[in-house]
Amino acid sequence: MDVQYQIPVSPRKLPIVLVHGGGCTGRVWETTPDGREGYATILLRQGFSVFVVDLPRGGRSGFPSFTGELGKLDDEQRLVTPLTFSPGREHAWTRWRLGPRYPEPFLNQAFPMSAVDSFLKGMRPSVTDDPEVMSHALIALLEKIGPATLVTHSNSGLYGWLAGANSTRVRGIVSYEPAFVCPANRSTAIGSDGHVQPRAGKQSAVTSISDDSFARLVGVPMEVVFGDNIPLEPDPNPIADGRRIQFSVADEFVRLVNEQGGKASRLSLPEVGLRGNSHFMFSDLNNLEVAAHLCNFLSRCGLDE
Repeated sequence: MDVQYQIPVSPRKLPIVLVHGGGCTGRVWETTPDGREGYATILLRQGFSVFVVDLPRGGRSGFPSFTGELGKLDDEQRLVTPLTFSPGREHAWTRWRLGPRYPEPFLNQAFPMSAVDSFLKGMRPSVTDDPEVMSHALIALLEKIGPATLVTHSNSGLYGWLAGANSTRVRGIVSYEPAFVCPANRSTAIGSDGHVQPRAGKQSAVTSISDDSFARLVGVPMEVVFGDNIPLEPDPNPIADGRRIQFSVADEFVRLVNEQGGKASRLSLPEVGLRGNSHFMFSDLNNLEVAAHLCNFLSRCGLDE
């Protein structure tokens, strides 16, 4: 796994590890699509040592070599699926909440719309993301650098939860619009009628893990953060409705963690006065204010000493 880092003079005790989401690279943390400072620099200015990863199998971490068919590890494992895609404007528009439909933006959109093309050029084609491989890579990093706070995004949220469930060196997690984990006997998703229904597996809003693993994760302070323009009622657009489900499951996840003595919270940016944030809120025009809420969480949990 490729890792780049910067350590300030007299750094705070716990570094921050920035973990990109699916189809991205660590580039999303460096600068915004329109050239403003990204989290890597914003957090460095706050005195944190910052580690930016490119997860295995993509970006600057490169791709393993093969003696046979490209992307085929063995008869059961493939890094490259038979069908791959790289997101374009139409795909990105609703999935990442640039607007309600292509090419119409949300009226309160905080994403730098003049830089959509630049943003899309930073995407990489999809490959198979193995949660065990990804989470173990993060754990291996922490074995080298020591305890740290993880900041994850979207599909890397799962890797952060798994790392927290399997390493005592994860001291805090902030996750932007992730999927979730739950104990095997409490795995949940939202049914079509809006009620919480038992469900497990990768096709739901949660992935079930063992009760012991969840109990270990509960000891980690964590906050999940959501942006704006997420439907509150069932939506005929399956992509938009999936985000609604994700938002609803966040409350169930937080409740389960806190029931077991943990310290979890859900932050909705519109509820604290930040409007128009996309799925990539750390790249939005108000990313300094979004980062300030991250720093507030770290302060409340004693992770900024």
